[in-house]
Amino acid sequence: MTRENRQLRAVDKHEQAQLLSILEKAGTTLPDIKKEAGTIAITRPDSAPLLLHASIANPTQINRVGLESPDVVLWIVDPTEQRRIDATALQELFGLTKAEVKLCVDLAYGHSVAEIAELVHVSVHTVRSHLKHVLEKTGVSRQSELVALTLRVGSVPRSAS
Repeated sequence: MTRENRQLRAVDKHEQAQLLSILEKAGTTLPDIKKEAGTIAITRPDSAPLLLHASIANPTQINRVGLESPDVVLWIVDPTEQRRIDATALQELFGLTKAEVKLCVDLAYGHSVAEIAELVHVSVHTVRSHLKHVLEKTGVSRQSELVALTLRVGSVPRSAS
């Protein structure tokens, strides 16, 4: 992956075609295109591939953190890097309460709704109620999508403070 004239470029021609395809898909405003434009692997000579994920930007969510409204958001993830969940980023980006952020983090770390209820000493019904609110705030419809979103958006390198 290189940057030429303020543009990202994959070194491999096939990967460059994939990159252009997901960027084009993410940049479209057609109603039949989902928010998630795609993920591709970008090879590196001496390490595991980088994962590049492109999504259509949600202006409401982007504006919450004071950024201009881009058309496309790119996440570049190094899967070899140890990561942690940044609760503050999740809270600010989606307007979640501390309890809702804790729920996202616990789900991302593999706990079930029943396990979370036991951990925080509340009923399963209460956890499901929090989960419903979190799904609404984040704009996803399934628990698995929430976990994926939490890991993509809230995941930061272990060394980051």
